[in-house]
Amino acid sequence: MIINKTKEIQQGLFAECYVKELFMTGGKGVSYIHHKKKPLLIGSDFLLKVVLDVGISSPYQLNDELKKVEKIMALLYSPDLLFDHTSIFLDKPIWRHLVEITDVPIGVVPVFLAFNDENGVDKNRLLETIEEMASGGVTLMSLHPTATNELYSLAKRTRKIPVTSRGGSLLIKDNELNNRERNVIEENFTDILKLFKKYNVTLSLGSVFRPARIDEALDEVHMAETRLHKHYIDIAKKNGIHVIMQGIGHISLSEISRYCELIKDFDTPIMPLGPTPTDYCTGFDHVPAAIGATILAMQYNVGLINSVTRAEHMTGIPSIENSIEGLMCAKSVAHMINLERFNLYRNMDKTISDNRANGKTCMVNGGLFNISTKNESNEGCIRCDIQCPLTVLN
Repeated sequence: MIINKTKEIQQGLFAECYVKELFMTGGKGVSYIHHKKKPLLIGSDFLLKVVLDVGISSPYQLNDELKKVEKIMALLYSPDLLFDHTSIFLDKPIWRHLVEITDVPIGVVPVFLAFNDENGVDKNRLLETIEEMASGGVTLMSLHPTATNELYSLAKRTRKIPVTSRGGSLLIKDNELNNRERNVIEENFTDILKLFKKYNVTLSLGSVFRPARIDEALDEVHMAETRLHKHYIDIAKKNGIHVIMQGIGHISLSEISRYCELIKDFDTPIMPLGPTPTDYCTGFDHVPAAIGATILAMQYNVGLINSVTRAEHMTGIPSIENSIEGLMCAKSVAHMINLERFNLYRNMDKTISDNRANGKTCMVNGGLFNISTKNESNEGCIRCDIQCPLTVLN
């Protein structure tokens, strides 16, 4: 059996590309996520990064979720960023645990922990929550200033699923509870950006009305919110804040290029949610989402992609098996895109193909996921036996 050093080569090439990134100057359409150990440059000139969503809805899930994170972060193909979507109050929030036990940037949605079922969102509580998170080491925060009453009213009239964003729906609910004409994020956007500037936090501009059905992609609501995104991107940048835009959701393959045309002048990288190009693969959404992300990343400035799991439209929090499977799909997308962005990455593929050729077998160890084969022979494989095309003609 060939002794494969793909793992060492992969680690070395990633480090070389990563160092190259750090010496590149930020140009058009580039964003930066601060971290004391692993800052991330985000944009089409850099490595495509992968974000893994974590979080709980019950305190009884805490230990299992932290164990899952520790196991995933120990993998060779661990995510580049973690995003905490926890919706409950804990004596020690999960995001604090993540800052302590991992060495990657951490993202949050502040309104999840600032929202109260009875009273909605208090301005002071929101700002305190943001400052607590920022001073505690969180460097990416998702805000939804586009949760407007006008767009919600339009969505209710024209859509079967008006809103699919949790953060956005909480802000709309707060508008109702407190009779707000403008949501609390929009009202206090300048003050929030001052805190972002103070603590070097990057804005993840949330998509409230991203389509939940491919039939509603690029409808009047989707396009109106997307145009509104440009307004907030410009405001944030004028205030010296790095921005990453969320977007897409469910959209058919044929309409991805139309979406790219709509945002071509936004001058900021995107972190697509999906995109999921079919509504019909429930229980298997990690694969369509990977296909959608690949097509989008070949056409536009995609900087981060989400690790989608098969549990996306199922009940319950993804198991560790679900999370690892989804991460492997997302990492496969990132690797394919990085092959296009960095010639050095081709050496990884060359190592695998050279080992196949030199060993006269299609079965070799290593690769992106450092998987070991079960082939005991030096040449050929059990499937082809004496008819293996790598041996029968050589």
